[in-house]
Amino acid sequence: RQDSARWWRCGGLQRGRQARPRHLIGTSGGADALAEAQQVRVMAIYGRWGRPLGLGYQRAITFSWYRGAIPDYEQAALVVDVYWQYKSARIKVDLCKVVDLTDADLEWAVVHELCHVFLGGLVDAHRLKVDHDAFRLIEEHTASTLAQAMLWLREHCTRTTGEDEDG
Repeated sequence: RQDSARWWRCGGLQRGRQARPRHLIGTSGGADALAEAQQVRVMAIYGRWGRPLGLGYQRAITFSWYRGAIPDYEQAALVVDVYWQYKSARIKVDLCKVVDLTDADLEWAVVHELCHVFLGGLVDAHRLKVDHDAFRLIEEHTASTLAQAMLWLREHCTRTTGEDEDG
């Protein structure tokens, strides 16, 4: 007899079979409640870090939830697909791996994937081996994106110290 947590960790799938994305997982049983709890953990961390990283300017950051290995990234707990041209990204989450992460490790993983949002254009340029001029344009886009994030931070985040404006 398998306990529901162990069964859920396998996603009810045999090894080698591709997991299906679960964008919305109900609470009909122990396995679904555990999956939902992991989604809540991930989204709480995203909620804490999206603004401080300056990602408020992004059009959309969405999540896809998997009960098992993320296709093409079997070892990863989270990966991000960045659509830098459209200021959007999709973070894919393997709930089976997330359940085994400590809160500190999960926080590091989420923040790490969010940092990839800034680098999407450079990664594509490198992967496509674009020429020097095209690479320079994408590099400038990345620098502009980081500058926009920093300016957004300054405008939207509350100061927590008593320092003056120059401090």
